[in-house]
Amino acid sequence: MFKYSSSSSSNSSSSNSSVVVVVVVVAVVIIVVVVVAAAAAAVVVVVVVAAAVVVVVVVAAAAAVVAAAAVVVAVVAATVVVVVVVKVVVSLNFFVVIIVVGVVLEQYGCSGGGNNSSSSRAERR
Repeated sequence: MFKYSSSSSSNSSSSNSSVVVVVVVVAVVIIVVVVVAAAAAAVVVVVVVAAAVVVVVVVAAAAAVVAAAAVVVAVVAATVVVVVVVKVVVSLNFFVVIIVVGVVLEQYGCSGGGNNSSSSRAERR
């Protein structure tokens, strides 16, 4: 009976060590899975943050391009307006000079007729 109980205790210690090995292996596998999952999650977070940074940079660059395009459009529009005004003034320059000279002459009484002329003033006296 003593022999049987010692063999029984050796069997139980052997099965206990097998259980310990299985538990250790399972614990190591769980730790490895958790570490790998955490690393994968960290990689996903880094990729998502990098993608967000790229999106922000692209949006900022697009906004800068739109602002630059608006400035270019404003400059081109102002240039077109200036060119049109200069062309109109140059084309009408001759007529403007004639009108201005006529108004000045009329104002200062150098024209031949009219109420403001010097001859009319002399006749009134």
